[in-house]
Amino acid sequence: MEIQPTRRFTVADQQWFSLVTGDSNPLHVDPIWASTHFPGALVVHGVHALLWALEQHLTADQSMPVRLIRATFLKPILVGDKVHAESAPDGSLLRLLVRGEPVIVVRLQSQPGEAPSVPSVPVTHLPGAAPRNQRGNDWIGLAGAVTLPDRLGDLAQAFPSVSVKLASALYGLAALSTLVGMECPGLRSLLSEFSVSLVCTQSGSTQNSGPLIFRVKRYHPAFSRVEMEVSGFGIAGSAAAFVGSPALGRLPDDCLRTLVSATEFLGQQPLVIGASGGLGTATARLLAAGGAQPFLTWSQSRDAAEETARAVSALNGKCQLVQLDVQSPEDGLRALAEANWTGEQLYYFASPRIFRRRLEVYQAGDLHDFLRIYVSGFYDVVRALLKKRQGSRLAVLYPSSTAVDDGASDLFEYKSAKLIGEQLCAQVQGRNTALTIKVVRLPRIATRQTQTFVNSRSESPERVLLPIIKEVQTIFKTRQDERSAEAFSEPCSPFSANS
Repeated sequence: MEIQPTRRFTVADQQWFSLVTGDSNPLHVDPIWASTHFPGALVVHGVHALLWALEQHLTADQSMPVRLIRATFLKPILVGDKVHAESAPDGSLLRLLVRGEPVIVVRLQSQPGEAPSVPSVPVTHLPGAAPRNQRGNDWIGLAGAVTLPDRLGDLAQAFPSVSVKLASALYGLAALSTLVGMECPGLRSLLSEFSVSLVCTQSGSTQNSGPLIFRVKRYHPAFSRVEMEVSGFGIAGSAAAFVGSPALGRLPDDCLRTLVSATEFLGQQPLVIGASGGLGTATARLLAAGGAQPFLTWSQSRDAAEETARAVSALNGKCQLVQLDVQSPEDGLRALAEANWTGEQLYYFASPRIFRRRLEVYQAGDLHDFLRIYVSGFYDVVRALLKKRQGSRLAVLYPSSTAVDDGASDLFEYKSAKLIGEQLCAQVQGRNTALTIKVVRLPRIATRQTQTFVNSRSESPERVLLPIIKEVQTIFKTRQDERSAEAFSEPCSPFSANS
């Protein structure tokens, strides 16, 4: 019998599955954290979506015995996606689709596959522990075991047909989510695939008990892929997961002090928009190391902005934090004026998530997100600042990207928005004698924004940004010299009344 149900997974679904499995990886339950890591939004637990589809299938068709389950997780499902499940007429294949694009493919067989013999090891992950944050060689030869919270009855109640037909394999499948999300690889990971045999489907058998034991077979650095053997909770087989690498660490403070003179930017109050991480944080540190007292804005995460402020303080610098959302900047600009910002430099690093899940050749929602920040938001902020400054000079750094010139189709919307942003900068500067905008196409830089599951060469933020900051300083100092040498006439209005 064919099934074709649909479902939208909610934040409440995420929280429930996290409670019953212990998979509380922030990619699934922390929207702020998820927004700064690939794919840029809360990801539905892949195993939860799979169990939902299995439940629909086994409720509708009990004819074929299931002894082997193979699942491939092609693309992440995001909270709010409309998920469609379909099964083949013979019941051997399940597919989950979003916008008509397969995201999970599940194959069911009546004959078990080869089950590995995984030796018992002590439990290494208990419910309630934080996800492990490992990298590189940490996974080579790793072995351990995970247990589930004392909520097995909740799982059985939510998936009664899976519980009856597959017995304790229900818990084995759930434990795969906990294994990947919390223990191996842990933080920044996504389940890629698994193939498990149901080694026992008789309730009461000792083979049905936990924990789920794992042993890493191999780690592929080029693809950030960890492959494991697994056994326990009535399943035995293999699983694989992708893991994103953490961004490169900041250059140490002592290193910054060798790159920047302590008085190089003394007496300045540069404005850094988007200073809660990545390029904004690196810029704030460089400016502080040179004696500037930057004003730093944040939109969503005050905690992240305060972390940047602590990094400035560690360099014996001072800064002020101001909340400013470039999509609705009025309150933030008012707060900036109340804080007596009088600087003449703007570094614009506001950005939504760059690397995103791709389901279609053109994704209008993604383009809209990029345009709101890189074009409309930038225009609104610069326009408002110029009007408030009444002709005072302003030097602006607008970061674009070398990705504009490459053929990466999965960055189509991002590149399009950046190109429009570059053209806007030329238009705006051409109408404003008080404004100088430096547009720089930056290479791929190692930040949380650039994390994906394929290792790519990335540059250190501080080393890339420092010469660019010095060029902006040259603009600033040139303007200072011009003011001391000439008497300026009243500048023209920065924007017409109809702009």
